[in-house]
Amino acid sequence: MTELKESKSAGGAAVGSRPWPLADELTAPFWDAAAAQRLVVQRCTECALLRFPPSARCSHCHSDGVEWAELSGRATLYSFIIDHRNMIPGFEGAYTVALATPDEVTDDSIRFVTNVPGCPPEDLRIGMPLTVTFEVVHDGVTLPQFVPEAGS
Repeated sequence: MTELKESKSAGGAAVGSRPWPLADELTAPFWDAAAAQRLVVQRCTECALLRFPPSARCSHCHSDGVEWAELSGRATLYSFIIDHRNMIPGFEGAYTVALATPDEVTDDSIRFVTNVPGCPPEDLRIGMPLTVTFEVVHDGVTLPQFVPEAGS
């Protein structure tokens, strides 16, 4: 896992103007782990399917048995767009919306949405290796973000 970045704004947004995630009973373990600079997803205790976002039941076997599995933090850039329309409040100018597939996932079950901070859009390439970083944003919420892996 990489360093924690303290931020007064994220993605060009003034703090407080952008929508921030709120933890609930189902998602609190994910957000607690992110605050500790760990990337976790749910794993079904019956069939071992990894799943994200968190859910009450496994979509494969319908079990309600769940445990939290820590991921390596390495991923691959699956897809991305550059949004020039400013449709999301709190973002200024063009911004990247990307999908990152964790290295531990061998199917299409999990992809994380990320902005690929610090990477100019023209440098993004499908299949490029990414690594997780954690950004403290509004009210102590810590967002896992994926950035290009060093040397790639």
